[in-house]
Amino acid sequence: ASISRMRNKDSKNRRHRSGAENSAAVLIPFITVLSSTMLASPPDAFARDAEQDGFQGKQALIAGDFAGAERMFTEGLAADSADPRLLLGLGESYYRLGRFNEAADVFKRAAESVSKIKPDSAAGSLRALAQYNLGNTLVQLGKLKEAIISYESALKSRPRDQEIIDNLAYARRL
Repeated sequence: ASISRMRNKDSKNRRHRSGAENSAAVLIPFITVLSSTMLASPPDAFARDAEQDGFQGKQALIAGDFAGAERMFTEGLAADSADPRLLLGLGESYYRLGRFNEAADVFKRAAESVSKIKPDSAAGSLRALAQYNLGNTLVQLGKLKEAIISYESALKSRPRDQEIIDNLAYARRL
C-alpha cells in the first residue's frame, strides 16, 4: 500500500493522495506533453496505422477512456513497437487503470526507446517524461530507491522542471 504525495498544480496547498485519486493528478503534465508531441489533428488517409492509433489513443486518454486508450496504443505498437510516444501513452493508460507493474515496464521501454533517438530537445523532453512517469509509478509500487534514480535521470534532461524537483524531494522524504 503505497501512498504518495504529488504536486497539485490547481492548489497551493499540498495534501496526501493515493490510488485512483492520485492517478488522475499525477500525469496531467503527461497529456500536455503527449499532445504536443503527437498529431494535433487526425492523420491523413495515407499515414501509418501507428500514427492513427496514437492520435485515437491520445483522444481516449483526454476523454478518460483509459481502457480504450490502452487498446489504441497497443494496436499502434503492433505497427511500430519502438515509438516512444505510443509507449508513453500505453504506460499512462496502465497507470490510470492502476496497473502499476505494467506501467513501469512500459515506461522503462519508452525511456530505452528514446535513448536510441538522436539527442534533441524533443527527445530530451520525451526522455524526461518517460523517467518522470516511471518515477511516479515506482513510488506507487513502493520502490523508492528506483523512483529517486528515475527522477534524477529526468532532471538531467529538464533540470528546472518543478514537478520533477518536487516529486524527487517527496520520494527522498519517504
